[in-house]
Amino acid sequence: CAQGQGSWCKIALLLDRYCAKVEFDVELLPMTCVALTRIVFNMENNADPGFVGGAWRPSADQLRAWLARAGYNVPEATEELVFKQEIAILHALQLDLADPCVQQWSVTFVTRFTLLRGPSFPILQGMEQKITHLASIALMHHPQASSMLTNGKLALGLLCLRMVEAGLLPLEELRPEDLSEEEWWDLYLECKPSELAP
Repeated sequence: CAQGQGSWCKIALLLDRYCAKVEFDVELLPMTCVALTRIVFNMENNADPGFVGGAWRPSADQLRAWLARAGYNVPEATEELVFKQEIAILHALQLDLADPCVQQWSVTFVTRFTLLRGPSFPILQGMEQKITHLASIALMHHPQASSMLTNGKLALGLLCLRMVEAGLLPLEELRPEDLSEEEWWDLYLECKPSELAP
C-alpha cells in the first residue's frame, strides 16, 4: 500500500484476519468487502463518497457478477445483509480492529532507524515501499503467514533482511538456534530480498 492508502491496507488486513478466524463463505465476499470498508472508514471518521448511502452497490454488484461467472451463487447485496456481515465481523474479531498494517509498522521502524542514522542514509530511501512490496509478495505466496505472524514481526523481519543485504547487519545475528549456519544461509538465499524487489 502506498502512502495515503492506509485505509485499504487495513481493509485487506482485516479481510485476511476474518477469513483466518471463520469458515469463510466466498459467496458473502461482496457484503464482507462493503462491511469491512464501512468498519474501517468509521474507525477513521473517513466517509468515502463511494460507500455513503447505497453508492457501494455498483462495486458489490460488479464483484457479485464476477463470482457468478466463476460458478458461485452469490446473493444480492442488501443493506440488511451488509449490516449482518458487519456484526459478524466485529464479533469474530472481538472488536480488535486497531492492529497496524505492515505499511504502518515499516514507517515506524524506518522512522526510528532514521533518528539513529540520519535521513541521508541511502538504505532508508524508499524503504517503507520496499518492505510493503516484499510483504505483499510474501503473503501472496504464503497466505497462512498472515495468521502466523503479526504485522509488526513481518515488517521487522523484512527490514532486517534489507539491512543484511545492505551489509549493516550480519546474517548470523538473526539465525535461530535450531538452524545450522548452512541451513540458515540456504534459507536466506531462497528468500533474498533483492530477488523479490521490483
